[in-house]
Amino acid sequence: VQTCALPIYMLKEINETPEAIRDTYFNIKDIDFKAILKGYTEITLLGCGTAYNSCLIGESFIQNKLNIKASTYLASNYHINKNIDKTHLHIIVSQSGETADCIKVAENIRSFNGKILVITNEPTSTMANLADYLILTKAKKEIAVASTKTYCCQVFTFAYMCEKFLNANYNLNINSLVADISTFIKNVNIKPIANRLKDIKHLIMIGKETDYLTLLEASLKIREIDYIYTLPMFASELKHGTLSLIEKGSVVLTLNSNKDKTDLSPTINEICSRE
Repeated sequence: VQTCALPIYMLKEINETPEAIRDTYFNIKDIDFKAILKGYTEITLLGCGTAYNSCLIGESFIQNKLNIKASTYLASNYHINKNIDKTHLHIIVSQSGETADCIKVAENIRSFNGKILVITNEPTSTMANLADYLILTKAKKEIAVASTKTYCCQVFTFAYMCEKFLNANYNLNINSLVADISTFIKNVNIKPIANRLKDIKHLIMIGKETDYLTLLEASLKIREIDYIYTLPMFASELKHGTLSLIEKGSVVLTLNSNKDKTDLSPTINEICSRE
């Protein structure tokens, strides 16, 4: 395995994201998601770490787009002790398919007659063998500690699944999507931000709706790679206590992917007033 002229594996794998999403698309585009999800009125999503964070995004898509009751739990903190209703589906996400807590919860669910949809990157894994329904991402091997392209493939899978459920004839322009992602990765000027943040001791991160969910994953990445304490928050919650921690020199990262509908300026003004 080589880094292909890039200095570290993580950068190599970030640059492989467009290819991974394209390969995942071609692997799942003909799945009949309507047939899989038909008849289920409740969906529980389970995962650990990065997979848990992708499940939170999936929960948002499923509830808001499909109007199906959905909830997300850490696999290590979920236990069934009675027979599962036939209208209740469990979706378990695991990149390797060998996550111990995911295997344990899958076996618990099966022991009470539950149905499981598994999203994994490994077709011969234990989780794949425990699945009633199997969706395979195509992120290929990840060497870096932090999962990057795998997370993107998992989120893409949830988004595509919901679109295909709503419209069996949904036609995604995958070439356009891949080109847009490639252009963004190539042109984004992230170094000035990284240089500004590299010596800080803690970081508060704010956003709304799915931006907040994205920040949960960003927070995990910064903690595990840079050893910086991060606190992701829903923007409107900052004023309920945490604002008092902000002082001169504090760094607050904001994420707003939809400026036309989401206004963070009141919260930003509150932050600036702490100087």
